[in-house]
Amino acid sequence: MELFGSAWAQLGAVGLLGVFVLMLATGRLMPRSTARALVDQANTTAGRWQSAAEASDERADLFARQNAELLQAMRTLETLVRAWGPSPRGDT
Repeated sequence: MELFGSAWAQLGAVGLLGVFVLMLATGRLMPRSTARALVDQANTTAGRWQSAAEASDERADLFARQNAELLQAMRTLETLVRAWGPSPRGDT
């Protein structure tokens, strides 16, 4: 590929400045400090989402354990009621 025969070589300093301004305006080119700030902000946000997901998992586990205990208690109660059952004399 020939570099100096292409259209890019014909732009000159004004064209290069125009491309630079266009890239800055569209957000494709940004200062290093801005890029670092964006990366730090993304890392902070990701950390918050991670801790929220872990807390949500803990709540879901607690909910599942409580439901299992409640189901076991209901089964025990049902077993007691069935064992007690109606009296054979029918006077209850």
